[in-house]
Amino acid sequence: MTFSGVATTKSGQSVRTTTFANANFDSDKYRAFRPGYQKHLYDIIYDYHASHDGRFDNVLDLATGTGMVAKELARKFKHVYATDQSEKMLQAAEKLPNIQYAQGVAEEIEFEDGSMDMITMGQAFHWVDHKRFFREAKRVVKREGTIAIIGYAFVMIDGYPEATKRIQHLGTVTLKRYWESGRDILDNLYRDITIPFPPPDVEYYFSPHGTDHDHRGVTTTQPLMRETTTLSRLYHYIHTWSSSANWRSQHGKEDIVDPVDACFDAIAKGLAVEGGIGSPPWDEKTIDVTWPVVLMLIRNTLFLVIMPETPYTYLRLKNRRSTVFVTFKNKDTIADLKQSLIAALELHKDSELEPSYGVDDVRIYERTKTGEYALVADTITADKLHLQNDSVLVYTLRNNGEFEEPEITKPEPLDELDEPEDAEMKPEIGKGKGKA
Repeated sequence: MTFSGVATTKSGQSVRTTTFANANFDSDKYRAFRPGYQKHLYDIIYDYHASHDGRFDNVLDLATGTGMVAKELARKFKHVYATDQSEKMLQAAEKLPNIQYAQGVAEEIEFEDGSMDMITMGQAFHWVDHKRFFREAKRVVKREGTIAIIGYAFVMIDGYPEATKRIQHLGTVTLKRYWESGRDILDNLYRDITIPFPPPDVEYYFSPHGTDHDHRGVTTTQPLMRETTTLSRLYHYIHTWSSSANWRSQHGKEDIVDPVDACFDAIAKGLAVEGGIGSPPWDEKTIDVTWPVVLMLIRNTLFLVIMPETPYTYLRLKNRRSTVFVTFKNKDTIADLKQSLIAALELHKDSELEPSYGVDDVRIYERTKTGEYALVADTITADKLHLQNDSVLVYTLRNNGEFEEPEITKPEPLDELDEPEDAEMKPEIGKGKGKA
């Protein structure tokens, strides 16, 4: 069973539509009961953006829904542009003087190259075509600008683990087949998505404590999404789930109990709350709730040169193309780097545009004499760099896999260097363009 639709963009491309774009979706209830993000989350975004001299002039909020994120961005940015595929959602959005709303999709952004200081997307990344989104985001965001992506999983009721388990069961079992594809990506807080940007330019923030179970990012000192609410408001929020809307569209006229109603009747009984849905006890019962959150922050770098701290590394320019060799002991870390570089290649290979950065070939070799691993990346043309203010980002990659902050430098013409004498290599992981 599928609940997604297909729409055609102005360029004739097909994009997926979701339940939220349906004409009968209750956008007013969505606006009234969807939770917001804590101020601390926005502070992290703004501090990150400012740390690489980002400006606060123009920001684009994609999949804005009823403008929840756009409204907060309007406090910081001079101009906020917010798009959503649903006209009904936009009609319910709060209007402010410096927010401009328009229908649009994340896979085809109708703004000029380098026109935005930042792009944001809250609780929608799992519904979009990631490859097409990143290609567009990289085009539209200014060099050194920021891409901020937020996602949150199933709500937890603080102090009531049994109630939390019931909501988890509702979302993952009872309503499982009523979710559109992509929900599982969100439940794992976007860990399954390869980000086509160099690892040093991608940062993960998680909340609350224990959410970053694979230690890929930072656990924030303050919650990113938490509020005190009532049992009634929590009930109405769950009804804004797309799976709940899809269930009602399929079974709303049948004489069967709504699974959300059944779940909350059981929760109310466990909390010793009398009455029923909409009764005063439900409106008066306050509870603290928390959502597991991931915040991904990406710096839109122009070009990457990785200069590892190793005697076996060299950089060579030949026919206006550069080749970067990266060598160190940690095979897992270099494999992760390769994955990101290949994703960057995949991002651009079908595009008619000249990529602003990319790789033509990514290979990993094993050094037979030293036991080290080397990644070889044939990178973007050197003359392209000169079109971009003659600057590149140079990272130092330590042998322990840690990255040192980059310096902005000007590329200098280099003579072709000979390979080190001990650089005997044999292919260790698939050789050839785009192979993993």
